[in-house]
Amino acid sequence: MFFQAEGEAVVAELVERAKAINARDDLLCGISELRLYGSMLDPKVETVGDVDVAYELFYKQPPPGKRRSEWHIERAKQSGRNLQFREMLSYGATEVERLLKARKSRLSLMEMFHFEHLQPMPKFQVILKADRKPERQNKGTIREG
Repeated sequence: MFFQAEGEAVVAELVERAKAINARDDLLCGISELRLYGSMLDPKVETVGDVDVAYELFYKQPPPGKRRSEWHIERAKQSGRNLQFREMLSYGATEVERLLKARKSRLSLMEMFHFEHLQPMPKFQVILKADRKPERQNKGTIREG
């Protein structure tokens, strides 16, 4: 448990990380939306167990002449990690999710796809909406941009 004021700092840092991720041309995905939900939205609560945030990713356009799968594999190899081929194909999303989480134990992230299927739908507050508009929905929570 920690004070809600500390949670507000976690939220502010998260939003700044998401903006920094979106500004990086070397990353394959960006953050299209962040939604805060849970106990952080209750002004009467003094302490919270964690900061609950739903996130949605979008694919950035690959460099001219490069297929998206090639871009993912190239980025995965650059990471120096020992990955299976399937992990390489989704490395861009995995990398961005890790950067967003930043090993913050007080931060609980949920993919937007899963969040939107919660019953009942929790109250939430949009804390980041990217300027970049996703054009069409792709598999899961990643959208083409």
